[in-house]
Amino acid sequence: MAKLPQPRVAAAFSTGPMGPKGTWPAICKDIKDEIGITVQKFGSTSGETEVVDMTTFLFEYQDQGGKTFQIASRRMRISGYEKSNLFRFLTSWRGQRPQPGWDYFEMKGKKALISVDHVQGKLPGVVYASIVAISPMPMATSSVDVTSDDEVFEAIPKDAVA
Repeated sequence: MAKLPQPRVAAAFSTGPMGPKGTWPAICKDIKDEIGITVQKFGSTSGETEVVDMTTFLFEYQDQGGKTFQIASRRMRISGYEKSNLFRFLTSWRGQRPQPGWDYFEMKGKKALISVDHVQGKLPGVVYASIVAISPMPMATSSVDVTSDDEVFEAIPKDAVA
């Protein structure tokens, strides 16, 4: 008797070529919720499954040469539990804890500082870009356009340097 294989889960977003490693200013271009996804139960070794709701965030960033890349967060279960991946992700990004009932789709179009790394996949030879850290954009970066180190030091008052 032939058995049907478990279907592979497709990525929520098609992101194009893999972007460079590093820490980059980025903007959230899209958020995709997937309702009623069947996944393997956490910690299950017997193949038990459950139906859950998942979300993924799509970010866009540019390298030093101005080339634009897209990167998607990993899929996260939609949960307001403080130890959930989504709760921690949003807390890191916003710099504050999300309140119950808050609509995280408000983050679409918002800026973030993301750290991108190239991570080894489960299959040999498969490498993909992953968001390993996220934080709010520093306040100073939104009002200062810096093109060289000299401009940074000129902007600091002389009496502020110890």
